[in-house]
Amino acid sequence: MRILFVYPNATNTEYISYGIAYLSANLKAHGHEAGLLDLTWGRGVRPAQVHRAIDETGPDLVAIGAMSVDYPLALEVARHVKAYRDLPVLVGGMHATVAPEAVIAEDVVDLIGVGESEEALVDLCDRWDAGQDIADTPNFWLKRNPSTGFAQHPERGEWTGQGGQVIRNAPRPLTQNLDSLPFPDRDLFEFDRYMTALNGQLAILATRGCPYSCTYCANNYLRRLYQGQKYVRSRSVENVIQEIEACAARYHVRAIDFMDDVFIANRRWILEFCETYAGRIRLPFRCGARVEYVNDEVCAALAAAGCTWLFMGIEAGDPVIRRDVMHRTYGDEQVVEAFRIARAHGLKVASFNMIGLPRETRDTMNKTVQLNKAVQPDDLRVSIFQPYHGTEIRDLCIAEGFIDADTPPGDFLESVVRLPGLSAHDIEAFRQRFAFRVYWPEQPLKALVFYLAGLAHAPYARLRRYLPAPLVKLVSRAFNR
Repeated sequence: MRILFVYPNATNTEYISYGIAYLSANLKAHGHEAGLLDLTWGRGVRPAQVHRAIDETGPDLVAIGAMSVDYPLALEVARHVKAYRDLPVLVGGMHATVAPEAVIAEDVVDLIGVGESEEALVDLCDRWDAGQDIADTPNFWLKRNPSTGFAQHPERGEWTGQGGQVIRNAPRPLTQNLDSLPFPDRDLFEFDRYMTALNGQLAILATRGCPYSCTYCANNYLRRLYQGQKYVRSRSVENVIQEIEACAARYHVRAIDFMDDVFIANRRWILEFCETYAGRIRLPFRCGARVEYVNDEVCAALAAAGCTWLFMGIEAGDPVIRRDVMHRTYGDEQVVEAFRIARAHGLKVASFNMIGLPRETRDTMNKTVQLNKAVQPDDLRVSIFQPYHGTEIRDLCIAEGFIDADTPPGDFLESVVRLPGLSAHDIEAFRQRFAFRVYWPEQPLKALVFYLAGLAHAPYARLRRYLPAPLVKLVSRAFNR
């Protein structure tokens, strides 16, 4: 079977979809074929792009992977597909997982994929090739045609799934042995182009799942979806090292960027990894951490292995917002101590922060500035809160009147939450000045640079798809140094 994947990437960030890359790799390992329409480098989508991708690939199925921010563009692609050919359209990814009823209700969507689907998609394609009914394939919701009673004709293999009854299949159990999956199919993408844009930073996923239940994150939803199963899983150290070695032999890799939710959560695993990495890779790397896991033993091992940066979430400076709204229970003193320990071992530390949360006030946002000011992070990121589908915090926002039930999340650039005394403009203005207030007067030059960058952030994000490629490349390299 041949699948045309579509990567909408509405934000045009220079990271491939590792979800699509893993799906493609597993399909190919089981004898199926895959092509890709990658919208990362363009300006939206044109019908001719979709037509050309269909003509060149000759797919049996078009599969669109979408985060919530990508969803409007994903639907636009689906409409172009249906206007050109009557091909079945599958929408998968995080948005379809957390908002399945809304997605399957779309006329241009025939199937949706829910949850982790590497093995499920192979099952679907095997059945499809064999002319079998696919109606009870785990992980997939689909529309049964009322005239045939089949989602797919059992003899001719013709698609007959438009309209009719929606069949909702539960997901199969999570893959516990992540080493059983092939390495992601980076060659499906123009991967050298991505590596150039990222200045040689290679993204790697060593784990799946997160042990925490932050209200603003989809991990909470996924843990409920897979209730009773081991949700946090790690690949073996050897498997991760082999993937890095394979990529280093094929691409120009300058550094490694571990994209895991909490890379250092498993002490035994991280200590074994650091020892092996130091002996075989010898490339600088950066990773995410939680303040609760930062200690001298782990930081010493990370530094000895070549780690240069830790990314830690402060998120909110007000303890009540942190505890009651976000379900992050560490104290200010833990944040300060974690930054101190990391720096004592020569690690640079960046902070992640969020403003415009439900129940937020100007005073609580000021506390986030002050906690950052106390630790003086080497770099910081501040985002405007968005109420994503499937999160507990979205339910809170609806219950307390901060958003309407049908309010979609925004695009990180402006708030969609109604906060007493704080307009969307107020929150964006606070974001622009956030870093300046953290670094002034302790680091005046840094404060001025961050202030100018803060002013340019929103206009650049909105206009980047219209800017000349060399300029976008220059900015990307500057921020992925």
